[in-house]
Amino acid sequence: MLDELVTAGGTAVVGAMATDSWMLARTRVAELFRRRGGEERQQAIEGQLDSNARLVAEAEDGDQVRQTLLPLWQLELRSLLRRDPAAAEELRALIEEVRPAGNSESKWVQRRRRTGQREGVPGAGRKHRQPPPQPRVSAGAFRRTAAGRKGRG
Repeated sequence: MLDELVTAGGTAVVGAMATDSWMLARTRVAELFRRRGGEERQQAIEGQLDSNARLVAEAEDGDQVRQTLLPLWQLELRSLLRRDPAAAEELRALIEEVRPAGNSESKWVQRRRRTGQREGVPGAGRKHRQPPPQPRVSAGAFRRTAAGRKGRG
């Protein structure tokens, strides 16, 4: 159950980055960490959130950046819940609050599922092209060619 909550929480956080619900999500996440770690922890989390959201906003492929950031936020939330299990209820409320209206999960997660990507595995579900094989030249052929060039001139 902890893993499901951490996954849902991390997905809510990174899914909201560079969207209309970002400021609400940012505020709620910062409050969650402040209540359990004080002002200094809140400021550190706000800096991390701002930096991560900037990466998503500036990226050519924001979904790829979100996918990369997801394990980081899962780690942060798992650590928080291990220190203070009572934070689980507040995290559940945060998840419900930042989800798009009438939707049980973010569009980002739905899109990833449609394309076959697995959570937290960059590039999963994608076909990777291999470069064409390069012709091999034997060492003997190279020596013969180099020796032939020495005699010219």
